[in-house]
Amino acid sequence: MPDTMRIHRRCGVIVPSTEKECARCRESYRESWAAIPRNEAQLYWARLEGRLRCTSCENPVPINELATTSHTACPSCGRPVDFPEDYWKDWLEAARMAADLCGPERDAIDPEVWASLKKSDRDRHEVFDAIGKTGAVVAYSSVTLGGSSESWEVGPGHPCCEGCSQPLQVSLEGEVVTLACEGCGTSHRYALPASPHRIAGLVGVVAPAHLEGAATVKAEPGEGEELKVLRCPNCSGALSVPEGDAPYFPCPFCQASCYLPTRLREGSAAAVLTEPWWALFQGPSPEQESLHEKARAHAARRAEKEKKRLAREAQQKAESKERKRQKHEAEAAAAAKTRLGLVALGVAVALIVGTTLLFLVG
Repeated sequence: MPDTMRIHRRCGVIVPSTEKECARCRESYRESWAAIPRNEAQLYWARLEGRLRCTSCENPVPINELATTSHTACPSCGRPVDFPEDYWKDWLEAARMAADLCGPERDAIDPEVWASLKKSDRDRHEVFDAIGKTGAVVAYSSVTLGGSSESWEVGPGHPCCEGCSQPLQVSLEGEVVTLACEGCGTSHRYALPASPHRIAGLVGVVAPAHLEGAATVKAEPGEGEELKVLRCPNCSGALSVPEGDAPYFPCPFCQASCYLPTRLREGSAAAVLTEPWWALFQGPSPEQESLHEKARAHAARRAEKEKKRLAREAQQKAESKERKRQKHEAEAAAAAKTRLGLVALGVAVALIVGTTLLFLVG
């Protein structure tokens, strides 16, 4: 297994060996990639982008962070949009699977197990195969019976600095991830929220909304497509959009650190923008454990089959040897019997000749 993983500097998604351009941002790789050393702590990243469609106004609802409730607010009409059943579970498990089974790791799985999986679960095999062979982004979309639609994308990789595109240095302390850029000299800490949607193996998230000490501003919808007012997440004071493009600014009333997403900065035109975020996982995914268990079971069956074959060959050799021995003994016995017969015949002839000679002499 290689000691490094190649990622695209622009989006951070893994660089597959079979493609010439990034499946996510459609840019040529050429020299715009970086090598990331594989860590010994079994930490791996997945890049996520997700969206729902509001059942009221039918506008897209971007999912740019790990939600802490069972619903989110539509940025266009302000009405609550419920997450479909198992939305977060399916999304995060697919992200963990993509990050864990990408690239060379798949080489450890027995090829015959993949063939078996293809026969039993074609959809899952195709997802595994796409990730394993190319490292491509995995896209998913569906429409629920209630009329709402959901879609998300996951891609294995590593977060890069938005300023200089250098891979970020990662450190994990409890449920806080620190990302530092050696080129820019910046460092940010992101706390894993107390969310009911967390799954086993998820140890960190990196999204502007989860920056330690900051909270996302609240947006109240107005008439038509205009946003009426932005409010402080701490004191609910009315906020003005600050100048520049810095996503964080202090509340003028309580000085709390406020995060203003790009989707809210420019009103409804940017309200549907989906922003990527990252999930950090640790340890083998259930899919990898399942595949390795199948590989071990397959190897055990193959070893047992080989053991039986060798035993059968040994038995056949023993039986062949026994048949040869018995044949040799039978041939030896027949030869001995023939020799005894000839001796007896010789004795009889000698007696007859002797008797005849005595008779003639007498």
